Parts: sequence; structure tokens; C-alpha cells
Amino acid sequence: MLLTAAMAGMRWPRCNLILRRLAAFGPPEQLAAGAGEWVEVDVHCRNEACGLLVEAGGGPVEAEGFVAVSDAVSGVLVWVRHLSDSEAFTAVSVENGEVVAVAEEYPFRNVFQIPLGEPQMLRVQSQSQAVPGAAADGGS
Repeated sequence: MLLTAAMAGMRWPRCNLILRRLAAFGPPEQLAAGAGEWVEVDVHCRNEACGLLVEAGGGPVEAEGFVAVSDAVSGVLVWVRHLSDSEAFTAVSVENGEVVAVAEEYPFRNVFQIPLGEPQMLRVQSQSQAVPGAAADGGS
């Protein structure tokens, strides 16, 4: 799910709530009328860069994660991305015009690259982590 400020017409409340949309996006007045549900989230990491505050973390259900970008001064929401199968994000940064958000849940490490200007164009790199104590070459 992707929610942008233009769609929502709202300020990011800077509290641990996001709107989980259950249907396709409609006009802003539909969002304001409650065309989704507010859910609690846990902010696990923050990064301020380029006049933006990027916050990321997990949702109320296992495997959910979110990334929110707001104006660092005014608090106005730029966009928020809610993902139902990302795992909670544990690190976030801004690099080369993209939000880089890391979600780690053993044995996987997923790196999400989300363009600031086109958050719907996210890319994901997935890696399997080595088993603790296992030989690096897979042998003994």
C-alpha cells in the first residue's frame, strides 16, 4: 500500500498510527471519510536527511513493515509505504535520492530501495544469512 500526502490531504501525526487501506485508492475525501483502518505501528529507526524525516518499523501483524517520509520541519507527510510481507524495518537511510530500508528476520535480510520521488517503484534485494556457527564453505 502506498499513501501520499496529495491523496490523503493530511499531516503525518508523528504518532504510531498509519492508515491501512483495504481497497483501491479513491479521492482524498474518501480517505478522510474512513475508507481504511488506522493501525498501530512501532517506529524502530529514523533518519533525517535532505530536509526529510524518514521513519520505519513494524506493524501490528508479524511480517508487516512501513516506511514514512515527512517534511522534517513542518511534519507534512510526503508518503508512507505499508508492506504486508516485508518484516519490520530495522535500519533506514537516504542515499542518492532513495530511501534504503533494511528488514532482517533470520534467515533473511531484505534491502528495500525506494525512490523518494516515485515510491511505487521500489526494488528489493534479498539475501539469506549464514547459519550461526556453520562453516563458510558449507563443509566441515
